[in-house]
Amino acid sequence: MGNTVRGSFLPADPNDEPIIRPRDSPWKQEATLSVIVLKKSDIPDNGAIVVPASAWLKIAVFRVGDRLAAIDNRCPHAGYDLWDQEGGDFNGTTIRCIWHGFKIDIWKGKGQDGTPHPTFPVTLVGDEVHLVVPDDI
Repeated sequence: MGNTVRGSFLPADPNDEPIIRPRDSPWKQEATLSVIVLKKSDIPDNGAIVVPASAWLKIAVFRVGDRLAAIDNRCPHAGYDLWDQEGGDFNGTTIRCIWHGFKIDIWKGKGQDGTPHPTFPVTLVGDEVHLVVPDDI
């Protein structure tokens, strides 16, 4: 189901294709990747859908028109869901944690204080959304 590559994920720039670059670490382990396929029509415009990627990781895939972004759905402070079945506080650029107001820019993969927030490569192929997730997370 996955391809094998060397590298680690970097936050995807919405103007570029998702990329995988070599790690700076001396630990050059191979990572196995899985591609989760969704339908674009399943993701509401100016909204998101949550995809379970592992037993503990849920990824929020956001859509604004034809632009897509995928981030870890947990707030970095207390692990609350950023997007749930009720939706979330999303303005097209930032998602705000409903529990304490922390904001994350989904396009830059950064919190309001500049800390990185995990992002995942996601592309649109016709009406299919391809989400790339490391198998070891």
